[in-house]
Amino acid sequence: MSPHPPHEIPPEELGLPGVESVAVDAAGRTVVVLNPIQSPQQWPGVSAFSRSFSGLAVSEKYYQQSLAFLDPAKVLSEAAGVSGAAGAPVTWPQGSVCYYCIHIAMELFLKACIMKRTGDTPKTHDVQKLITGYGELFPEQEFRFQVPLTWLQAAPSFETLVDRAPDQLYRCGVGKDGVASSLTHQFVPDILFNRVQQYLRVWPRAWGEACRRG
Repeated sequence: MSPHPPHEIPPEELGLPGVESVAVDAAGRTVVVLNPIQSPQQWPGVSAFSRSFSGLAVSEKYYQQSLAFLDPAKVLSEAAGVSGAAGAPVTWPQGSVCYYCIHIAMELFLKACIMKRTGDTPKTHDVQKLITGYGELFPEQEFRFQVPLTWLQAAPSFETLVDRAPDQLYRCGVGKDGVASSLTHQFVPDILFNRVQQYLRVWPRAWGEACRRG
């Protein structure tokens, strides 16, 4: 059986307790995938479908994804700050996850703006290079935003940036060689939260300008 979602119009089974997904198999039969853990629904009827997103231009997808990655970074850093102020321990893995979300968000945002202005897709994951390209296209002060300083340290390539590729370090806690960073990294919820707030102010402005110029 090879299900082929999504439907043009979602089947009526979707949204019912215990129904995780609905697809169509190779014979054209509707297949309802049940998941018992879904049964006690807290938010019945609340869902989203990928259909409209799938039809967007790649640059628009990247931009929307970038904002989506900012949201958990904001929520998690705020939660860490509140719980930490109340006396609960704040751990580096908490900060690592926040930084990972911001790193991916920034890569997608920078690519989105560059693609919108030039029509070309940047073939790199190196945020340092993407920031340089973005700065050349959007040199005005109103489009600038702060980047973690460690991401801007000079390095010959992404693989040696800050002695561990940031996305790998933040995602797994170690580099591809299984070794942790030789640096001491710090997670300050206030700083991360304020950084995200700045991105949420600047990025929509820059994206709007990229769309206008494009």
